[in-house]
Amino acid sequence: MSLLESQQIKFVTLEQTIFGEERKKIGLAGQKYKHWLGEIYFDNHTAGSQLAKALQQLKQAQLPKQETHVVAINGHYGSESQARFNGMREYFEGNEGVVYQAVHAGWSEQVAFNQSKALLARFPNVNIIWAASDLMALGASKAAVESGRIPNKDIFIGGFDWLPRAIQAVEKQSISASIGGHKVMGAWAVISLILYDNGHDIFAQQKNKKLTFNLDVITKQNVAHFKSHKVKINWAEYDFKALKEKVALSHSIAGLSPLNPN
Repeated sequence: MSLLESQQIKFVTLEQTIFGEERKKIGLAGQKYKHWLGEIYFDNHTAGSQLAKALQQLKQAQLPKQETHVVAINGHYGSESQARFNGMREYFEGNEGVVYQAVHAGWSEQVAFNQSKALLARFPNVNIIWAASDLMALGASKAAVESGRIPNKDIFIGGFDWLPRAIQAVEKQSISASIGGHKVMGAWAVISLILYDNGHDIFAQQKNKKLTFNLDVITKQNVAHFKSHKVKINWAEYDFKALKEKVALSHSIAGLSPLNPN
């Protein structure tokens, strides 16, 4: 940030993973760093709750008489993972769900597989595995099958990211849900800089110069709508420079808040 500021380069930050003392040192966008136009991020806490709600609804539709028994596969020890976990835990605590245990798999599919096998042996009545990433959810699904469970029948598994593999797994019903949309943050950052260059500061009208958006959950009910995400997006195919010449589009985008990842 200091380097960008010294060179008078406008910049936008993504995610919101800086807290505590670090946040105090850098301040808010436009305060200490005048060329920091703003922040774009989604709420990890809300997203964790959204995924939990989707999994419980799927479980209730299939197993309405069973109580909700949950284990959680978290990522690393950090603010992002903790916020997702807190959202999940608060949702289940407020909606008659029991979270038996949470483990950290460091975003690893293999580690999540190993941990899930151990958790399912320890808690055989678990019917929901909440994971903080799609890779870990895929590992948990494999473990569930090897443990004699049937995804989307007697156990419901979900993760984060909208990975193509995960969306295909939702389609095949080997996992139950994937929450995502955050991969468009980079595209929105590029667009926001183009708009700024054309005289439209979309951060100026937002509180503390923050643009936030909600993620969406993909399940078997709506997976067809997101079929384009089953393949990896080639961002090189998108000509962001062309937006400079589309003033009408600039005006319409400048009015969007909060952002919609779709």
